[in-house]
Amino acid sequence: MALLGAITDALFRPSSRAIDIIIPDVVFEEIHRDELIITQHPVEKGAAITDHAFKRPAELEMRVGWSDSTAGYMGYARQVYDRLRRLQDERRPFPVYTGKRRYANMLMRGLALTTDDKSEYAALVVVALQEVILTSTQTTGGQQNGAAAPGANSDQANPASTGSVTNSGSVATTDVGPQAFSGAFSPGSTAAPGDLGLGGAVVEIPLKPSQAQRFSVTLSDVTYNMRLTYNIAQDGCWVLDIGDANGALLVAGIPLVSGVDLLSQYRYLGIPGALLVTTDRGAGEVPTFDGLGVTSHLYYVAP
Repeated sequence: MALLGAITDALFRPSSRAIDIIIPDVVFEEIHRDELIITQHPVEKGAAITDHAFKRPAELEMRVGWSDSTAGYMGYARQVYDRLRRLQDERRPFPVYTGKRRYANMLMRGLALTTDDKSEYAALVVVALQEVILTSTQTTGGQQNGAAAPGANSDQANPASTGSVTNSGSVATTDVGPQAFSGAFSPGSTAAPGDLGLGGAVVEIPLKPSQAQRFSVTLSDVTYNMRLTYNIAQDGCWVLDIGDANGALLVAGIPLVSGVDLLSQYRYLGIPGALLVTTDRGAGEVPTFDGLGVTSHLYYVAP
């Protein structure tokens, strides 16, 4: 008896269903999964929520079958199973067509075959598929022979809102003398950081003006990933995102305001020390777009 005739609860006969170019004789079930990963950390009020949630690759599980009787000769089901195994081994994205949806770039994450006394001449397969999210990147060049390369921030009408994020890699901090720091943080003061209740040794985290940037930096023997972008809303300000060494986001959207410890409200994250911003504009002011790292500085004070 043909497989399609034996299984009365099959959902449909093959028409538009296909795994790459392999068309099932019968499809019993399709399970589509779409998930959104949302940060569990507090989000700064006013920050873009889209920066704190991302879409996981779509997943699809199909229960499908083939029978020797469908093709009219023995060994057909085995041949189809071998084709599925080769498709998985190739590890190339391929399209999948279902009754509800078309997927453009999928890989076969799992392949399970069940054989019992009633399915010796059939292939009843569970195929687990996962989407591969393909992206394209755009590289912007720096200045060449004194002229800005096409796409560089200086070549844009509004670089504060349209400039790309520059990857500065791993940056090294610079030691800052206690009196020099105290004078910057509290103009006219010659007190040591400890006298101001700010901990001990001070280092400056190097920043670049007029460009969004991301980098890794080691503070108190712990590596963090930092990302600075410019928020053009209202008067505009720089905002800081901090992630761990593996890139997992710890906190996002911290405004760079001078005169306060940027980490004071995030002690539950276990980040030691203090992050402080100074600017020539005075306490409470924010670094300008083109003044970051020039007239304004980011300091880390060890605990």
